[in-house]
Parts: sequence; C-alpha cells; structure tokens
Amino acid sequence: KRTAGKNTFFFGTFSSDKAKIATFVPVIEESETYLNQNTDQGYQRPGTKSRMNKFKKYLAENPDRLVPPVILSARRQWEFVGSDDVGKLKLLGKAAIIDGQHRMGGLVALFDETGEALPIDFICFANLSRDEEIDEFTTINGEQRGVPKALNTFLKGEEDSLLGWDLNETAESPLKGKIFRTKGDSHTYYALHSIANNIRRTFDHGAFEATLEYDQKLEVLIEYWKLF
Repeated sequence: KRTAGKNTFFFGTFSSDKAKIATFVPVIEESETYLNQNTDQGYQRPGTKSRMNKFKKYLAENPDRLVPPVILSARRQWEFVGSDDVGKLKLLGKAAIIDGQHRMGGLVALFDETGEALPIDFICFANLSRDEEIDEFTTINGEQRGVPKALNTFLKGEEDSLLGWDLNETAESPLKGKIFRTKGDSHTYYALHSIANNIRRTFDHGAFEATLEYDQKLEVLIEYWKLF
C-alpha cells in the first residue's frame, strides 16, 4: 500500500485466471470482448477482440517479455488487509480498468485458450471519485505517445532499414542527411520506414533475379537516386 497526497493506491499482482472476475471496463457502449463491461456511467471506448488477440499472440510467441502493469480503480471495493504497507487485498467487488484493457483481454484470452495462468501486475487506486478516475484515464491516454514508425524500423535492424540509413549516412548518396528516424525538419524529408518499404519493393522486383550482397544493393540504390 502506498500514498501520494490524498490518494491511496496498491502495487500488486493477481493471476490471469482471476482477472476477469476481479475487474470490469467502464465503457460508453458494449462490444464483443473477453472482459466484463459496464455501461453505467461509462466513459471509455469499448475494446476490440482483434487487438486482444494480437496481444495474446504476442504473449504466446514471447514468453520472456515483461508486461507493463495495468492501471485499476478499486472504487472502494478492494480492502487492504495487512500490517504496515505489505499485505493482501480482500475483494468485495470488481475494480475498474483505467488503462490496459487490451493487455488484460489478451491475458484472459490466453488463459481461456491454454489454461495457463500468468501473473498480471497492477497499480490500483483505492478510492478515486468517478471524475478523478476519468481525469486519470484522459491524462494517461491523452499524453502517451508510441514509438515513431521511423525509429521503430531502425531499432529492428532489418536489412531494408539499415540500407535506408546508410543512404542517409554515405557521403556520395543523394539522400545524405535527408532521412529521419524520429522527426523530420526543414532539411530531412523522408521517414526511414517509408524508405525501407520502398527498398524492399525495389529488390523484390523481378529485374533483380540474382542475389546481391549488401554493398551491391547500397551501390544500386545510390546510383538509382543519382539519376534524379
């Protein structure tokens, strides 16, 4: 149990076989999903099974990955039992999922399919009002930003993206200094993931029947762009 100002919250873990009976999503309208939903004073858009299944597939293929904690609101329905700051939670009702419904849905779906119960870490506010809960939801979802596609492409380290970045770094390349990995400016015009996609299409063309080495591909690309 922790406190931050006037708020009390809990860091904890439960298993994915308990997740569905312990939580619900306060949605504005219902959808087909793996989780409990409640539209009474709901405020979140409904989850989608396709995104949950995508995360389920990710979990199945990457069993060593760390899953970030979901954010919950106990609405005074989870009672802390213990001495000092360490103990257990007695569940008198369901907690609202503020953030992480697709992760939670993927974990529940994986349990339903395989019977394997995985641990789910959570941070749970003990007694937020509905307005405070909505404020937490909008803050989390309004401020978070995903990794830019260009940077994500670079980090994967695939040949197409490496060739694209070499086009940006090689002195004789017409695209030197014109490709960006995070954010473009007045001097950089092309996102790395777009360049990488077109490099892949280029060498998938039937004109390239022979297998080229990396340096040969880079030379082809440089000579091609010099024609413009």
